[in-house]
Order: sequence, then C-alpha cells, then structure tokens
Amino acid sequence: MAYWAARYTELPGHPRLIGPHTLPAAVAALPRVASDGPMGPGTARGRLDTLAGVPGYTESLEWLAPEQAPRLLSEMTVQFADVYLGHPEVYPVPLIHGVTAPAAVRLVLPHLPPELYEPTVTRLWQVHAAFLLAFTTDRRGEGTAAWRSEAPDLPPMAELGARAAEHGDEHVIKFTEACLREYALLPDPRYLAAAFAAQRRVSRLDAGGGVGGVATGTP
Repeated sequence: MAYWAARYTELPGHPRLIGPHTLPAAVAALPRVASDGPMGPGTARGRLDTLAGVPGYTESLEWLAPEQAPRLLSEMTVQFADVYLGHPEVYPVPLIHGVTAPAAVRLVLPHLPPELYEPTVTRLWQVHAAFLLAFTTDRRGEGTAAWRSEAPDLPPMAELGARAAEHGDEHVIKFTEACLREYALLPDPRYLAAAFAAQRRVSRLDAGGGVGGVATGTP
C-alpha cells in the first residue's frame, strides 16, 4: 500500500458516462500517436506525464455511453484481453492491467454503495484510455482475427491455472486468474488466449528473466 501511495499519480480530466460510444467503439475511436523511438516503460511514463496534451485524450473521457456497471466491466475485460492479444510488440506487463483492474473492481463492487458504481467505472475508462495512449502507437491487431495466431497451442482451460502457477510470475498468475474468472461470466475465447499469450510473453522466474521480464524470442 505504501508503494502504491508513493507512486500514485492523478490523471488529468474528469470522465463521465455521457457519450454515444460503446466500450469497443471508444477504444477504436481513440487516436494513437506514433513514437519517435522504441516504446519502453520509460517512454510510456513520459507519455502519461503529458496526457492532457495528447490528441483525443480529453475528449475521450466523455465518449462512453451510460451502461450498468457489471455489463461495462465485462466489456472492459474482454476488450482489453483483445488489446493485449493485439499488441505482441508492447512490453508484456502493463497492458495486463487493462483486464485485471476491472476484474478486481468486480470483486469489490457488491461492497460499494450504488452511487459509487458510475464514478468507479468511469475512472477505469480513464485509466484504459491512458494505457492505450501511453503504450500503443496504433491499433495493430485489435479487433481482428490476428489474435488467433498468438495461441495456436492453447491448452485446455483447466490447465491454464496450473501453468500460470508453474510459470511463477505474479502478473501472469493474476492475469490468468482474472481471465478465467471473467470467462466464466462471458465465455469469449479471447480471455483464454490472452492468458496463454501472457504465459509465453512474460519470462518465467526460473528462466533468469526476473519478475515481469520479456520472454526470450518474443517481440
């Protein structure tokens, strides 16, 4: 908690559910800005620090149409499983949180007063928009069938959790758990494919890559 508090940054702007777009349409409409150099964590942090001036960011905070919180959380998790699959070129850990954050909110939503549902999901969309603008420079394989090539050897669903535990990286474990839990509510195969992709993209602890490292041989 102290680590989170020390690194917490307030994102600029005030998101509201007053727009015309569904979650997938909002993600598709968000303009991406090309990078002058490689997109590592340091470059992404620099983009986060200047979000207010990034084209499309401020406007996007009011793009989402009103929707019931549980349904919007499902739209967020499946859409960002798709985003994760569509960007094998991106450092493999940050975009994991596009799924794990709304999946975590689903767990606490029943304990929140109803008046906090909308502010909570709107802030999640703000974080999603920031992640897309910070870590992606185009839509790449989002919203296409390209993700199917990411997991040609997708194991049975029952094995994914065991494989994540064997892998050992905490991001892989929590991502797999979130994808399996969300799949139980909305059986979209992109959840399973995204979990398996993360297990391949993030280096194993016993491979010497360290926590959250990039797996050898991956983009």
